[in-house]
Amino acid sequence: MKPAKLLLLIFIFLALILFPAYLLSDVETGFELNGTSSFSVNPNIKYLAIKDGPPRYTWQKSIDTRIVIQWFASENSTAELHYQAGLFATLFKSDGNTDFSTGMTSHQGFYRLDDISARPYDSIADINGLFLEQNLDRLNWTSYQSLAHITLGRQAVNLSTARFISPTDIFRPNTARYLVSDYSPGIDAARAQVYLSDLATLDIGIVGGYTKQQTASFARIKANINSVDWSATGITLNDKHIVSAGLDTALGDYGHWQELALMNATTKKWRWSIGADTTIGNYLAQVEYHYNQPGSSTSLEYMTNATDDLFYLQGAIGFYGQHYLTTSFSWLKGMRSGRDLTVILNLKDNSSLSIVNYYWSLTDNWDVTVGLHLPIGTSPEIIDNQLIVNSEFGVSPAVLLLKVDGHL
Repeated sequence: MKPAKLLLLIFIFLALILFPAYLLSDVETGFELNGTSSFSVNPNIKYLAIKDGPPRYTWQKSIDTRIVIQWFASENSTAELHYQAGLFATLFKSDGNTDFSTGMTSHQGFYRLDDISARPYDSIADINGLFLEQNLDRLNWTSYQSLAHITLGRQAVNLSTARFISPTDIFRPNTARYLVSDYSPGIDAARAQVYLSDLATLDIGIVGGYTKQQTASFARIKANINSVDWSATGITLNDKHIVSAGLDTALGDYGHWQELALMNATTKKWRWSIGADTTIGNYLAQVEYHYNQPGSSTSLEYMTNATDDLFYLQGAIGFYGQHYLTTSFSWLKGMRSGRDLTVILNLKDNSSLSIVNYYWSLTDNWDVTVGLHLPIGTSPEIIDNQLIVNSEFGVSPAVLLLKVDGHL
């Protein structure tokens, strides 16, 4: 389906929702306005000419809107739509090649049957660096029955137990950039959440992809037994399989979780996350260890995984090493402000990424966030015309950002 036709169907869907909903007054709408300014500093690529490497400095700004519509069609059914669009501009960049890539960028799986064009225009008004981006993030219908909730269409699916790096959930962004984000992208799925008892549910679904390789199915059973949340999950992704188990509980003053997954493609490999949290004064402290057997024990093999491993090629794994430690501290006492610090450390190459956020409310509807992404690691270099990655986070840019969010 061409994007123009899909966009037409969206407007028809909106009309079908809004007109009867307007008459029946059973519609809820929301409108968000976000403005972001970011300044990025890319690492120097040793022995590579400036013009061939990434621009050292980049300043970008964006203004985007998000429209949320929910229609309560009846006592037991709802329809939902989320649409986001915005203008993005590069205000300044130093000399360099904007198409340069280390090849380690995670290719997040595209679990959508079809979609509107994410960037319908390469430039606006013939201004280089100014373009429009859009995202149809939710478009679904849900039926609430006594034994099950059935949802058809574009929706969020969350299959993780771990707080930071999930060995199981391939449908959410799984790179370091999203460590502190709860965002789940909309994927096209037919899904049923069946209530087996008051404390047990079965979540099953079929996920549609643009190609056969991106078509998946999943089943997850979750139950609370003796104050412990247990889960067992199975995912089939074309010819690849994931089987996992998880638990989430409390041990005295500590929260505790584990998630263990077996990844089965051409070979069988394990991924495991184990963590705990507690309050220290006015802060919530969290720590999580992650073992990633599909990754590499040396940075010299990161590129091989990025191009050869089936799960990496699918975008199911976004970390290239084998051993990670993530720590986080979040302030709990802020009424109109907050701050948090998250640090992920690759225990083999000793590179790290620190994410700092300070946010506060200007009014009941307007919030401001100042954030810093600070990577530390050995920069990559060129040897014999080949890119050598010396550390995982040494290839990442440092980013300082200012964000203003409005909810109307």
